[in-house]
Amino acid sequence: MCSHYLVRLHAGLGLIQVENQVGLARERFFTPRLRFKTYEKLNACLHDKCVAYAKAHRHVEQPERISGTCSRRGRGKLIEDCGSFDGFHTKPASV
Repeated sequence: MCSHYLVRLHAGLGLIQVENQVGLARERFFTPRLRFKTYEKLNACLHDKCVAYAKAHRHVEQPERISGTCSRRGRGKLIEDCGSFDGFHTKPASV
């Protein structure tokens, strides 16, 4: 890519690439991969993790508040779920 765009690498860029690769290896090899037998169990686990995160972290724009309390208050402003979304339609046609 560098020869294509006629760009020369600086010494610091190589270090950044090595650090990114170390982070990727750390994530792949030292983070446990969760396995679930059903989508319901997966969704329940994700829900629990999201709730725990919201209770433990502050809101980005309002640091004096916890994220979980903000989402509870804003729930009344959400639009109701309309069901599944059919993203495409197929029709047989000839050209």
